[in-house]
Amino acid sequence: MNLTSVGNLSNKELSVFHLNVRNISKNYSELFSFLCSLNIELDVMVLSEIWCYNLELYCNAFPGYSFYCDVPHHTKVGGVGVYIKNCFSVNICDTLKLDSLNNVKVENIWLEVHRDN
Repeated sequence: MNLTSVGNLSNKELSVFHLNVRNISKNYSELFSFLCSLNIELDVMVLSEIWCYNLELYCNAFPGYSFYCDVPHHTKVGGVGVYIKNCFSVNICDTLKLDSLNNVKVENIWLEVHRDN
């Protein structure tokens, strides 16, 4: 994927994109095409409803990005995934993580993102 900066986005501090992808395994091709059509370089891509199918394949789906995720343990659907550009330092903030309860299941991941400078 070759995403490049355009126009007034060149002075951005952090570009973040979110999409409910509803199964990354099923919808990866459309997601990839859509992101390429944006013609901007995204720093962070947050995907909800990634589901738990073939996740090991999609960990490296976007060259130049690291993948972080939280998936449900009680079902194959749900989950959240975050791709962060490799030029950033990332700390996983487990102390902020919300726990699932008997009636309420939640997937969440908390990340602290820093530029090296």
